[in-house]
Amino acid sequence: MEDKLSDLFDETSLQYYSHRQQDKPNIDLEYESKIFIQNIDKTDDYVIFAKSAWTILAMKNIFENWLQPKACIFVGVPMGMIFRNEFPYQNWVKDIQFPILFIQKTSDPACSYKELFDLFSGFSDKFKFEEVPWSTHEYQDVELLKKLIKEFLNEKRTE
Repeated sequence: MEDKLSDLFDETSLQYYSHRQQDKPNIDLEYESKIFIQNIDKTDDYVIFAKSAWTILAMKNIFENWLQPKACIFVGVPMGMIFRNEFPYQNWVKDIQFPILFIQKTSDPACSYKELFDLFSGFSDKFKFEEVPWSTHEYQDVELLKKLIKEFLNEKRTE
């Protein structure tokens, strides 16, 4: 996906998380956070693009002030994983004052669009929500993602 979306950004950095590589069911937030924040050049303005478990890492590290992006793009937020692990996502997002684009499938098994909207829409008027069709956690319609991200980034530039 990085190669197909990279023309939307000046620079990209791709990171894989170890729980997938080790076939573990849950994410080790502390371990992954250390790697995550080391790999971001925090001296420049940056936008975080995160899918699935990376959205959890981004929320946590923003809350802890390790990351201060200008905006975020969150794709396929896995609320099931958040609930299972009792992560305090409300605390993590309640004070965010920059734009976040949430892209979620209508019936994503990790969290439906409606559930995500109901859980997050009350936190900030800077949060934007885009519903995309289908019922998997795979976000392979790169052209649709690219269109939504481009619109969001263009809106952000005109603010």
